[in-house]
Amino acid sequence: MQELGCRTLLDLAKLGALDQERIVSAGGVPLVVSAMDTFSHSKEMQELCPRVLLVLASEVEKTRAQIVKARGINVVIAAMRNLDSEHGVQETCCRLLANVGSDGEYAQLALAEAGGIEAAVAAMQMHISKKQIQTQAFRSLPLAMRQSRAGGLADAFVMS
Repeated sequence: MQELGCRTLLDLAKLGALDQERIVSAGGVPLVVSAMDTFSHSKEMQELCPRVLLVLASEVEKTRAQIVKARGINVVIAAMRNLDSEHGVQETCCRLLANVGSDGEYAQLALAEAGGIEAAVAAMQMHISKKQIQTQAFRSLPLAMRQSRAGGLADAFVMS
């Protein structure tokens, strides 16, 4: 039932900014984060929920802050740890973390404190041949960390 609800929210969110704003205003962000947390070992939910949040966060500015406030970063990182071999989960979660992490220092700090750097590096190591995971995981690293250690980190992960 939760999966159907999240699929419906994803379909609605894809309709455009007005529907995205309605979902966010109605409390959709904490609801999706809660569903993701409740069904933490479901591959389908761990791919679907971040996709919903990603669509919402790409258009509705306040969504990123709501994801942080709802502990969404922690839940996403837990999904990455629980389903570390699932490349679809890793890619979707990394894309969401990159999006949320672009929201400024507050989001970057939350990402770093929740273990986002370690989760991104683990995804890159586990899925070394998956270009999208490599790209999205690297993007998910906080900008401050990338700026201070760009050379060392980039050299550590040679993408083929």
